[in-house]
Order: sequence, then C-alpha cells, then structure tokens
Amino acid sequence: MVTWAGGACRRFREAAGPEMVRWAPAGPCLRCTGNLFVGVGDDGTVLGIENDLSTLPKQADPDGYELFVRQVLDDNLSAPTATTVRISFPEVAGRVVCRVSVAAAGKAVFARPAKGGSAATDFWVRAGNATNQLHGEGLLRYREEHWG
Repeated sequence: MVTWAGGACRRFREAAGPEMVRWAPAGPCLRCTGNLFVGVGDDGTVLGIENDLSTLPKQADPDGYELFVRQVLDDNLSAPTATTVRISFPEVAGRVVCRVSVAAAGKAVFARPAKGGSAATDFWVRAGNATNQLHGEGLLRYREEHWG
C-alpha cells in the first residue's frame, strides 16, 4: 500500500488526531505493510514538508516532525506504534518528504473516534486505495481471517 499526502501538520491539527489515523497509516490495523509519503501530492508531485515544519510549535526539524507524528498516532490508537511504525525523511527531487512505513500488526488495533468518545473503538482497514471502517460481523470475520 502506498498513500500520498501533500501536507500533514495542518491536516493533523485540523482533524484533531483520529481523522489523521484513518487518513494516513490505518496500516497498523492491517495484516499487510504500507507506506504514507507526506509532502507528495495526489498526482505524485513532490511538494516537500518544509511548510509543515514551519508550523511545529517547538522543534521545526525532522526530529520534531517525527515526535509530532508519533504523538498523534500514540494518542489515537489502542496499541503503541514503536514496533509497527518507522519514520524517515528521504530527499526526493531536491525536497524533503516524510515516509511513514507501517508494518503489519500482530493483533487488531483500534482508533479513537473522530467525534465523541475518548476510547479507541473504531476499526479501519485499507482495501485497495480506500480506507473502510468495519463493524459487527464484518469486523469479527476480518479479525478471524487475519489473526485467528
């Protein structure tokens, strides 16, 4: 799975966390791996993350960016991301982008709902280029097929 995003920090803040979890690496919920490239437009144009860096409240560099992304993920998922998410900052076409690589989780990971509730109860999966929420029987079937 590969997903592109023009920018993250503003979008993460506007989405108040949970929406970003669905928008970006819903991958921790998956049994496959995936990559999110932040600073790359939907059409593949390399935009870079320089504008995002300037919006960080403290450390306006890749280290601060990684801390910010990890904090949003850890605040909004039911499992820590230390073992499933790797973040790097490759230079592409003379611009720095953020690559968020998500490994398959060993169990179901839930996300905090975008509206209402503070517990991580939403289950999202990637299906091709779509992100879908599963409920009830669909969730149980997915869990059984992927984690036994």
